[in-house]
Amino acid sequence: LFAVLFLLLLVFLGLFLPPIWRQTPPDFTPVIKVSGLDLWQARSLRKTALEQGSSGRVAEAMRSWQAAMVNNPADIAILREGLGFVAAQKSPPKDFLEFSVNHAFWLLRLGGTNMADAELTLNLMSKYDMQDYVVKVGENLEDRLSEDGMKLLLRSYFQLGRLKNFAKLWEKHQAMFSKD
Repeated sequence: LFAVLFLLLLVFLGLFLPPIWRQTPPDFTPVIKVSGLDLWQARSLRKTALEQGSSGRVAEAMRSWQAAMVNNPADIAILREGLGFVAAQKSPPKDFLEFSVNHAFWLLRLGGTNMADAELTLNLMSKYDMQDYVVKVGENLEDRLSEDGMKLLLRSYFQLGRLKNFAKLWEKHQAMFSKD
């Protein structure tokens, strides 16, 4: 019984401690592998971040999201939730600016720039008043953006003084924005 338990413990540790679990999509470089411990910690930190966020402890929740993303940097769900939490803040702390921006672009790369991630990134960049990044992400996607995404892009064009781009997008969707 002791030998079997010891053997099971070795198998468990062999699967739990070394980084053998690939988290990135096939044909994606760099390949990111994490350990079972990293997976467990990321999920635990996600749960903690959700609890802290719901109780109004924004700074602690953001640190927990940050730690969860560090433990499993290729978990698209955690990236989306964590960045969504930052974007949902009325005025996100500047302490998390660099981390949020880097992870937003990482999410775009990891997720293949799907529209939900692009709009999340636009919203996040807009929250941090980074209009040049809103334009960088949004200008190539302007025909596929939702109404909210187009509003962010229009505002950024205007604030950056790119009036030709603003006028062109406004004319295309004038009926949608005439009340604005």
